[in-house]
Amino acid sequence: PSASASTAKSASKTSIENIPVILLAGGKGSRAGMPKGLIDSQGKPWIVHQMQKLAAMGFKKIVVVLGYSAERYQEMMFKHGLFAKVFGDGNRGFNSSSITLIQNLKPERGSFSSLQSGVLGLLAKQNKVGIAQNFKQNSAFVLPIDVPCPPKEVWQALVSGLDYHLAAIPTFEKHGGHPVLLTQKVLIEICNLNSESSRLDHLLQKLESEDALVRVATKD
Repeated sequence: PSASASTAKSASKTSIENIPVILLAGGKGSRAGMPKGLIDSQGKPWIVHQMQKLAAMGFKKIVVVLGYSAERYQEMMFKHGLFAKVFGDGNRGFNSSSITLIQNLKPERGSFSSLQSGVLGLLAKQNKVGIAQNFKQNSAFVLPIDVPCPPKEVWQALVSGLDYHLAAIPTFEKHGGHPVLLTQKVLIEICNLNSESSRLDHLLQKLESEDALVRVATKD
């Protein structure tokens, strides 16, 4: 079979749980008056709600990128058990080795610099444990902290729809959203771009112009 056919077959069999999630929480939250992940929602910081939803879906590898108020984030995460042996509902949760914290030491450079920090941390960890045989497991989802975690069907649709493309984004009524799914080739390209002048949306537009990005229709 052709390489693209093998890739498509491999992607269709990949479980989303084995694909890392980069959760971007490095922003200052100027309009909100505080980092968005620390805003209280029903008695818990927003980041805890996000992590609980990821846990419920069974994700095994989470890279949380911190920047502003990093110490406060860590304090809240410990307080709410994100580093306990099991976190989540029932038997679906994180163990202590599932969450990697990365600090963007220069968050003033913007969200792309946080993305770079997360990607570099992820690639470094993959090099230590060895690269997975399935190319999809060398990819990663990217979700900004302020974007509500979508249902599992959206994540799975991105994996199923990727085929030979280098990136996939959920799309509703022609508007792209998050999470985005990026293959290792794109992740490496992100590491080599200028952190102050680059933007993820511009990179995605470039990939789309090269027919290397697929838009996956979602219900919302």
